[in-house]
Amino acid sequence: MFLKGGPCDRLFFWPVRMIKIFVLILLTHSGILNSQELTLKQKNNYAWQIALDAKNFSPGLIDGIWGGKTSSALKEYLDSIDYSGTISQAKVDKELLSKLNVLENDVFTKYTISDQDISEIGHIPKNWNERAELKKMTYESLPELVQGKFHCSLKSLKKLNPTIDFKDYAEGAVLTVPNIRPYKKINIKKLEIDLIERKISGYDDENNKILLLNCSVARSKENLPKSDTFIKNKALNPNYTFNPKYWPEIKNVDKVLIIQPGPKNPVGLAWISLNLPGYGVHGTPVPDNIGKTGSHGCIRLTNWHAIHLLKSINVGVPVIMIGKSPSTDYLNSEDINTIKHSEDRDAESSNVQILQGDQRVKEDE
Repeated sequence: MFLKGGPCDRLFFWPVRMIKIFVLILLTHSGILNSQELTLKQKNNYAWQIALDAKNFSPGLIDGIWGGKTSSALKEYLDSIDYSGTISQAKVDKELLSKLNVLENDVFTKYTISDQDISEIGHIPKNWNERAELKKMTYESLPELVQGKFHCSLKSLKKLNPTIDFKDYAEGAVLTVPNIRPYKKINIKKLEIDLIERKISGYDDENNKILLLNCSVARSKENLPKSDTFIKNKALNPNYTFNPKYWPEIKNVDKVLIIQPGPKNPVGLAWISLNLPGYGVHGTPVPDNIGKTGSHGCIRLTNWHAIHLLKSINVGVPVIMIGKSPSTDYLNSEDINTIKHSEDRDAESSNVQILQGDQRVKEDE
């Protein structure tokens, strides 16, 4: 038997003490022991993301996390105004904070669920034949609807509302959401799509960068756009032509189907046709996957960014592809199908061209 303080005590208890100290340090640095500091940091991140989003330099989904997309958005914005300092200096620059309107005390607001909101939520069947019978491709859940209105991630929305049961809700439910602002109006004269960095940049008539968006591009390099082009057509609320010819894995569809418009439509709420057969910039039914997963060829944006881009650009604007494939093999014109849509914003035509059931615009799986 050894007395306290003896060799066995030191041998046995020293590792325990070290573990306790290590855990204490870990908890402190993670913010668990200082939730007030963590909350202030998150609010600051939200403030920057909301400000950058309103200036048309997207930080990705607004979530209060300072990640690569937020850093990139701030850097691109600073470059656009010829700011000479570093990002660290910018974050404490009072003049810049005022210019960007970074408001740490005004990052959240309340949103009350309405009867109209509830009517926008429904069930989307997996079966494509059943989907074709729907009058609208609605949101499938309350978080998806709120995400579309306030540009946030689904995960952050649930964290902001820990007491809300998103599966059992009713009209009048009150949610905490990011206090986003209207986009600054812009008129894009040139569009650059970086197929490597998965970013879209817009420029004004003096070649100043006025827009930065994150996007998804083709998983396979073979399916990337192969040349520069221009905006050919555009449409809000497009429908979608599902052609089983391009979906060999779907066995229970034997005819062409028309999928009605809506946020869960495979091309989302906006379609911007490029003058390359079968290629376009469009929305998505799964905003959380933008920049994370690849498409089959088309350029995907969140629905709110796709709509904003559509309203900020005209038919004929040049589109420069950065990192394009050197190949010149294009789809045949016979693969192109003209589809109707509910609200055309193109003065040139009342139809918008989208590849029939094109694998380029398949849903994220």
